[in-house]
Amino acid sequence: MTARGFSLGVVADDLTGANATGVGLAALGMEVWSVLDPGAVSELSGPAQALMGVTESRAIPPDEAASRVRAATEGLLAAGATTFGKRIDSTLRGNLGAELEAMLAVLDGAGHPHLALVVPAYPASGRVVAGGYLLVHGVPVQETGAGRDPSAPVRKSQAAQVLAEQTRLPMELVELDRVMQGPEAVRHALHEATRRGRRVVVVDATTDAHIETIARAAVALPQPVLSVDPGPFTTALARVRLEQASLLRELAAEGPEPAATPALGPYLAGAVGSVTDLSLRQVAAAAKAGVIEPISVPLAEWDLAAVPSDESLPEAAARVLEAALTSLRAGRRPVLVTHAPGAPLLPPHAARSVARVVGALVAALARAAAAQGTPLGGLYLSGGDITVATCRALGSAALRLEAQVEPLVALARLDGGPHAGLVLVTKGGLVGDDQALVRAMEALACRVAQASQGYGAPASPSMGATGSLVPPLGWA
Repeated sequence: MTARGFSLGVVADDLTGANATGVGLAALGMEVWSVLDPGAVSELSGPAQALMGVTESRAIPPDEAASRVRAATEGLLAAGATTFGKRIDSTLRGNLGAELEAMLAVLDGAGHPHLALVVPAYPASGRVVAGGYLLVHGVPVQETGAGRDPSAPVRKSQAAQVLAEQTRLPMELVELDRVMQGPEAVRHALHEATRRGRRVVVVDATTDAHIETIARAAVALPQPVLSVDPGPFTTALARVRLEQASLLRELAAEGPEPAATPALGPYLAGAVGSVTDLSLRQVAAAAKAGVIEPISVPLAEWDLAAVPSDESLPEAAARVLEAALTSLRAGRRPVLVTHAPGAPLLPPHAARSVARVVGALVAALARAAAAQGTPLGGLYLSGGDITVATCRALGSAALRLEAQVEPLVALARLDGGPHAGLVLVTKGGLVGDDQALVRAMEALACRVAQASQGYGAPASPSMGATGSLVPPLGWA
């Protein structure tokens, strides 16, 4: 990593989540990359203050997830990381306990035992924790779309219960009344928990001010802290650490170093792999507003085990590709959609095959679009599996993170490969309101226009729907 004094390694179970956390760090002026393969670290186009190691482990068996997290943590240690975070889903989906246990074991083995501080709140996106219960816009998380997730449903809303079902690590809860007493009260509670042998502490928070209180308490502890959260706590902890090292002002003033960006076309496209009701409403709203043209991907018509290629696209896939190219020629924005309202869901075990097929289609579209004179400048990608598969199909194992579009929606660029510099907006399937895709396309168009006017110009720290600057996490 860089010699500028801060090296943070975060392990994330999916790429869209990694990006959502990473752009919060980028807003502090840090150089941040999401890395799909450990070997890609040495190939990054510039120095890094933070690396997001992606394990793609949310919906796989716990033992396999733990193995991937161990390997990712070892890779971050080898890359020079000195502080660590574990990015978890903002709705508690996935192998939280198994992955946390695996990461702590690696850090213990390296001689750096950590206290895992779990702060699942993301107030800016409506996720708050009180009495240990995660509420999403006031609704217990198990009663939201996360409870109906076909691959990794959430059955309980109390974070400690979710963890306790997956790990035997001793844990306890610090409730909201203690947090409201300030950093010293929280520090004392954490110190006492550690003295009692707790390895994991879950902490309530309903505002960004609460999260900052927890961060200031954490840095006052004698032992290192592993931040476990969907992004805001890791960012708050990084900010406090940078302040104490007198690096925050320097990093924020300098900002990320501009990277060389190839000439980009003005054309936009995308893919939505999420099957949630929210994602479908977002597609419908964006189509109604005229900002996208949905292109249905009839997955039932071909063998998902056969990933399409330029040489042998199945007939149904070729029709999808031609429809998208026709849309681009007409000046529209084609977005490949893998699911339609009312259609039967494919089985969860088909998710990776679907992602590989759609990723290959998007890569084929990028190449064909350039060949027909409508080169892509940007892609909108919704769903972690789709995003990973698309990046791999485009020949890139890393993304350079630039800006938060809105909470849990990230703007990034491909780093390396034949499509280096391609601008991406990435988003999870349970993120945002019905108009989120409309705003994401506006932000994507704005950034692509910036890139085409001055290649390598850094993005604004955070862009709202109109492109105006907004604080990334609500802190002064």
